[in-house]
Parts: sequence; C-alpha cells; structure tokens
Amino acid sequence: MLYGHLIPNLFASLICAIVVLLGLLETSSASVIKIWFSSVVILTGIRLSFSALYHLFPQQQRMHLIMFMLGTTSAAILWGIVASLLMPSQLIGQTIVIVIIAGVSAGGMQTLNANLLASWLFLNCSVIPLAVWLLRQSAQQYQMLGIAMSLYLLFMMVACYRNHRAFMQYIHLHFQNTNLLEALKKQTILDPLTNLYNRRYLTEVLPREMKRSQRENSGLCVAIVDVDHFKKINDTYGHDVGDEVLKAIGLTLKNSFRESDYVFRLGGEEFLIILTMTTLTDAKIKLDKLREVIKEIRLFFKENTITSLSVSIGVTEAAHNTQSSITLLKEADAALYAAKNAGRDRVNAFVGA
Repeated sequence: MLYGHLIPNLFASLICAIVVLLGLLETSSASVIKIWFSSVVILTGIRLSFSALYHLFPQQQRMHLIMFMLGTTSAAILWGIVASLLMPSQLIGQTIVIVIIAGVSAGGMQTLNANLLASWLFLNCSVIPLAVWLLRQSAQQYQMLGIAMSLYLLFMMVACYRNHRAFMQYIHLHFQNTNLLEALKKQTILDPLTNLYNRRYLTEVLPREMKRSQRENSGLCVAIVDVDHFKKINDTYGHDVGDEVLKAIGLTLKNSFRESDYVFRLGGEEFLIILTMTTLTDAKIKLDKLREVIKEIRLFFKENTITSLSVSIGVTEAAHNTQSSITLLKEADAALYAAKNAGRDRVNAFVGA
C-alpha cells in the first residue's frame, strides 16, 4: 500500500527537480545546484530499489516501513534545502522555488495518504524551511507570503488527516465488503446443518475435477454414502436427534479425507465424496475404513443412546474419456443401490455393462 503510487511520484519529483535545476542554474551557485540535483537522482534510485525489495519480500513489513519513512523524510529534506540554502536572489527564481515546493508538497500529501506520519513529515520538512526563509526577509511582502505558507502548511496537515481518515474508512469498508462476499459465498456452497459442501457446489467442482483428472491422467473416484435405516432413527427418536446423527456422520466424513478431496451433503441422509488422485482400489479401501469408523460412533441424547450406525456406499471411477459428470453420478448411485439391495452396511463398486 505504501509503495502503490511511489514510482509515478518519484518520476514527477524528478521532473520538478529538473525544472529547479534549469531555473536556478543561472541564478544560484551552479556547483551547489548540481550537487543538490545529483542527490535527488541518487535518492530516487535508492527509493526505487526500496520499492523493488518490497515487491520481492513483501512479508518484511516492519523493515519496509522503516525504509519508506527514511526515503520519504530524506526527499522532503532535499526539497527543504532548496528553500533554506539555495534560494536565488532574483524574483523569478524565487517564484519557481515557491511554486515547485508547493506543488511537490501537495503531490506528496496526496500520494502518502495511506501513512499519516509520512504525509506530515514530508509536508513539514519541505514547507517549513521555505516559510522560515520568507518570514526572515525584511520586506513586508515576503513576510506576508511566509505567513501564507505557514497557513498553507496548517491547512495541508488538516487535509492530510482528513484524507488519511477517509482512506482508512474506505479500506475498512472494502475489507468489510470482502468479508461479507466471502460469507455470502460460503452460504451458497455450504450445507447449513453439517457445514459440508452442498449439491449446488457439486455441479461446479465435479466437472472441473474430471477435466483435471483427464489432463493429468490421474485417478478420480466418486462415492455416495447413505445412512442405513435413517427414517427409523427419525421416527424413533425425532428429527432433532436425526439432525445430530447427520452432523456426527458429516464431521466423521470431513475428518476422514484429505484437503484435496471434497465432501458434500446431497440432501436427506445422503452424502457424496470426490476422491482426487485415487484409484478405485484405493478408494474402496478408504471407504471401507470409513464404514468401520462410522459403526463406532456413539451419540447420547438425554436418556437415549444411539449406537450401531451403519452406512451403505456406492463408488465409481471416472474413465479418461468424454464421460459426463451426470453419467458418473448415475454410476455411483447405481453402485449405492446395489449395496443396499445386497444387505446394506457395505461398500460396492460400480461394474460397467
């Protein structure tokens, strides 16, 4: 954020320094002006290197802030030197210096509004020497102009504060909106009961993972998990207990697979798992372990204890051809019904015709 507008600002400052060089070369000490201009060029190069380091190592925030403040303060001091040490005796040269410093200070304030301290340092170091020089002159016109520059500095510092506050409010609002969008996105892709992915998100994920599987020539399996005799649980203990059973099984599913896999609640007592980079043989082993883990679940509700939970699982493997996601889901569903018809509490793999 600090370096966001630095490069354009540095080039604008360099152009202003060239104008000062050309305008004062004939009215001030040529050697001193050249030394000052060389210092501006060197400092510009140093600040550009600071910007490059920031983009290479953005995690070093404290170091970058220190370097940024040093570069900003040094640049402001160089501009202050123009007024305090290099002010020409001719009116035209003085006018050039006053106009340039006023413009540079205003530009610096606008560019540095992300950091209030940097804005105030730049303003004070660049404007105060000019205001002091004007106030020290014997002519009343210069003194009046010095008072005007002092008021200019005061008003600019107030403007700095207001700009900084408005900028920070904008940043805060931006992050609030970003967090809100993320929360809304989660609401659209997560099942509210189990906090697993929902069917809507499945239509986005499955085609994408199938394409990646085909592209990388890696295995991809889809399994549908159905809680056995779930209607009996609802009828016996009530829907509140049934919801807790679904939550417990959903948590077990979520903890049983890798971050690269996906677990969905399709609706009711059905869940779906996408196992990436997994062959059918490995998928059956993992799913059979899952089935055994679910059988160990014990849930206690008031005077009731829920035990002997079991699931039926149908699994299929995506072929590396033009097979659609709908076909893959139908295969997993067919394998599930075969598992239920064979007596439930088992894993069944789809066998093609």
